[in-house]
This record gives sequence, C-alpha cells and structure tokens, in this order.
Amino acid sequence: DDGKITTEPTCEDKGVKTFTCTVCHDTKAEEIPAKGHEWDDGVVTTEPTCEDTGVKTYTCAVCHATKTEEIPAKGHTEVVDPAVEATCTEAGKTEGKHCPVCGKELVKQEIVPAKGHSVVTDPAVPATCEVAGKTEGKHCSVCNKVLVEQTEVPATGHHWDDGKITTEPTCEDKGVKT
Repeated sequence: DDGKITTEPTCEDKGVKTFTCTVCHDTKAEEIPAKGHEWDDGVVTTEPTCEDTGVKTYTCAVCHATKTEEIPAKGHTEVVDPAVEATCTEAGKTEGKHCPVCGKELVKQEIVPAKGHSVVTDPAVPATCEVAGKTEGKHCSVCNKVLVEQTEVPATGHHWDDGKITTEPTCEDKGVKT
C-alpha cells in the first residue's frame, strides 16, 4: 500500500512509515527524517555588559524547545581623564582612563605631590635720612606668591649734632655754624 505513518516525526526525532503488502500482508518500515526546529528570531534574555557576555534565546514555533546563543561582551568605552599639573601648593594627577558606561576605572590617576615654593630672598633696603627703606622679604620665583612681605622702614630723618662754628660772627656779619 501507500504506507501509513506509525510514528510521527518531531522536530528532533525521526518518525516511521509502515507499508503493508496488499497480497501477503507483510510489513516493512521506512524512516521519516526529523522535521527540524522552526526557530524564531530570538530574544535577548541577558544583556551583554562591557565585560560580560549576554545570552539570546531562540524558541521553536512547533515544539517550544529553546536554544541559546552567546552575545559577545560590548567592551569598554574609553574616556581619558586629563592629567592635572601640580603647582607650588596644590597636588596634581597623572592622566587616567575610565568607562562612562559601567563606571570602571581603567587607568588609575596617580597623585603628583605639590612642588613646593622656590623661595627667593628679597634683600632689605636700609632707610636713609630722607628715603624710606624696606625689611627683608621672601617670594616664590615660580608663582610669585609673597611668602614674607617686605614692610616699609621709615626714613630716619636728619640727626643734627650741636654743630661747629665754621665762621665766627663779626659785628656786622652773622657767623656760620655747620
């Protein structure tokens, strides 16, 4: 005869078709290939991250079996954190890198210590009788910050002694004392 399916094939398992002789009623069996799955387009069931793989799951429209596929990790998005120059009084930092997606620090910024002032002595200026002077001071030759301010020393003014008579007075002329 034309045969009769005695075991239905499934997505994964083979089926059987049995033929019966119309004369002697002997039977023979033929294998029917498995149908194979009818996979859908899949659904992302685990999103990939910067470092971890994700998972996409497919479902068979016939038997509802599932299979999974690995989705590669996305990798980090690298952003440069610029170096900050150290100054006389403020610490700086080396260049670093981080990922703005996951927040991971990729290259750590190291602290660069403050350089400290480069001290220059501003010499004292002695006051004279008519001109003010200054005390000694100090400043940084790098940032020009005044570290020890110079203060004004007032002019000393003249300090006259009792003087000497250099020209004796006469009856008619005045004398001179210096």
